[in-house]
Amino acid sequence: MKKLDKSQSKDYGPLIMWSGDLNEIFSIMKENGEVSLIADDVQYDDVKDFIQNSDGRMPVRMSIVTTNPYIEIELSSRESSLYASSSSIEATGFFTKIDRVLSRCECKPKVFYKIIWVMAISLSLTYIPDDLIFEHLISNDLGLIYLVGKGLLGLVVIIWLIYVVIINLKFHSRVHLISKNMKKNFFREHIKIIGTSVISIVIGGIITHYLQNYL
Repeated sequence: MKKLDKSQSKDYGPLIMWSGDLNEIFSIMKENGEVSLIADDVQYDDVKDFIQNSDGRMPVRMSIVTTNPYIEIELSSRESSLYASSSSIEATGFFTKIDRVLSRCECKPKVFYKIIWVMAISLSLTYIPDDLIFEHLISNDLGLIYLVGKGLLGLVVIIWLIYVVIINLKFHSRVHLISKNMKKNFFREHIKIIGTSVISIVIGGIITHYLQNYL
């Protein structure tokens, strides 16, 4: 009986790619034949053509495809994935090489960007028995410190959750058109995202206050 050839696929967490990463991936896929690079519905000849003619704009959606065997990389504001139509030795070799580059580009630590872990920590805070702990600590004048500490921890978790949600839904795949050596520092790289998170928290607080006091 002939063994059926199975496809291979893998989804990635939020990632940041630079021109060097794109060139490396393009070179790997070029070994497999002709490569199609499409960014925001425009097809480019190669990475150099893409960088020169995209006016420095970070693409919203990009796909890199090669055939025989068929291999496709999908990068967008909401997802990052790698797919190969075959599990042959040749296809697996290309898949493994490309996976190594994409995995390297994933934001670290990866667990920090998983919504499920943030939600788990948020829920765990709600199960702490405040009344019992407060009564136990009040005699030692630590009750207030405990409540303030828990409140601050809760605020940090809320900011973390908003940040992770925004990253996963709007900035999942960020493809920069410059080399990694030219990258900006962490604060400037994330200032837009952090600013959006802060604004979201303020607006959410105003809405909550309005609902609680005027409705």
